Amino acid sequence: MTAALAADLSLMISDVDAKGPVVTELVERYQAENPGVTITLNQVGYNVIREQLPTQLEAGTGPDMAFVTNLGGLNPYYVDLTPYVDANAWEAAYGAILPWYRAGKPDGIYGYHTEMTVTGPYVNLTMFEEAGVDIPEPGSTWDDWAEATQAVMDATGSYAGMVMDRSGHRMAGPAMSYG
Repeated sequence: MTAALAADLSLMISDVDAKGPVVTELVERYQAENPGVTITLNQVGYNVIREQLPTQLEAGTGPDMAFVTNLGGLNPYYVDLTPYVDANAWEAAYGAILPWYRAGKPDGIYGYHTEMTVTGPYVNLTMFEEAGVDIPEPGSTWDDWAEATQAVMDATGSYAGMVMDRSGHRMAGPAMSYG
């Protein structure tokens, strides 16, 4: 890489899931293959991404890159990647997701989508079977699920029946359940 292409970049990611070690390895591999590029990884709490990043971007002090969940809301700060990628290939591969980043704009490629968060529960059927507890029927309330999982905990000695981190986007499933 020539000095003209050298770059010092910053990347902000949240620590709400196990992506830190994976992204760290990817950054190290990228830098090894591109010796003129330095990427400083800043791993922060999710609230920093949600609450402080927009302010940093507005002030012009934000990172060069970030893993975000407010896809359309941060659009004013995105760089259109269209000139740097095969736009037709991106449209074919990610066409259903690209509008989330566009915030009402008709076109443009503003991000690389790396993951989706499941908006729903995972149920450990084996534990319910071992406990002899029936799975709540469709239409059951969260209280019904809490009672059933408490019965599973009591029967199996497990330490957690229902768990969820407190990140706002994790509340989407339960919130949608109640309209």
